[in-house]
Amino acid sequence: MKRILPLCLVCLISLAACSAQGAVIPAVSPAAVMPAEPAATPFPTEAPEASAPPASPLSFSLGSQAVEGTEWEGGLSSLPQRLVDGQAELSCLFAKPSATVLLAQLSDKDIALYGIWDEAHPEERCLLRIGERAWIYDLQWATPRCYLPQLHSGDFDGDGTEELALLTYVGSGTGVSVWTFGIVELDGEIPALRTVVSPSYEDALTPCFSCNYDAASKKASLVFNHEKPEMVDFSRFTPSLPAEAQLTAAVGNIVEYSVEDGVITVCLGVNLYGGGVPPTVLYPADVEAQVVYNGESFSLRQPVMIPAVGF
Repeated sequence: MKRILPLCLVCLISLAACSAQGAVIPAVSPAAVMPAEPAATPFPTEAPEASAPPASPLSFSLGSQAVEGTEWEGGLSSLPQRLVDGQAELSCLFAKPSATVLLAQLSDKDIALYGIWDEAHPEERCLLRIGERAWIYDLQWATPRCYLPQLHSGDFDGDGTEELALLTYVGSGTGVSVWTFGIVELDGEIPALRTVVSPSYEDALTPCFSCNYDAASKKASLVFNHEKPEMVDFSRFTPSLPAEAQLTAAVGNIVEYSVEDGVITVCLGVNLYGGGVPPTVLYPADVEAQVVYNGESFSLRQPVMIPAVGF
């Protein structure tokens, strides 16, 4: 009997081990052990402010006109060789019934521009000499201020040949200062002159302005092409503008050009008027842009408004 008990004990242990090996023990999920955390509530966030649409680049076609030239039949040897000595001398020459004066020249290219008038043609004209030939153009170049014309050379239309840029001063007065601009093509039998029509600046750009006057602050908000507004202070104006003043912005009374490295730039004075403000007094900003010449016509590219000093 004592021998049978140990044997039974061994059998029971073996059966228990076999049962353990065949049993499937379910995996315990962490979620079953840890209680689920509540979902996090997001913090309220403000919607981003809608930014104003960026100002779109502008490009405008400009009006132009062709100025016909007539070949000069006079002798070239009689033409003056000395440049007129500035505004003072030119003003004195205007007192004469007839004269021919050297206004500008490009000595290295043997090109010269003369002003000419006589009793038969009292209105001033331009005489353009290129080498041994010369042509007359009915082109205004003189005003009471007697600013001298300018000549520049360059490949302005990118065709691989040089043209002439001709700047002449055509308008002066209180709050008015206007230059005109033209290109002379040199590859024809008669050099072709085409000029920009200045009023086309006003036609193109004036619709791009908006101006609102606030009587309480005595300031006006001037906006060009949806750009950042410029504030114009009217507090120093006497008498004050009426509360219902309607101001208008325009360009055209001040037109200036510069030519550098074949690039033509125009600067246009922006004037505000209305509500008792005369149209030639207040110029709180300028518009600058590149004038592009394609061989036949002109266009204005990417104008931007620049505040004037003091506003």
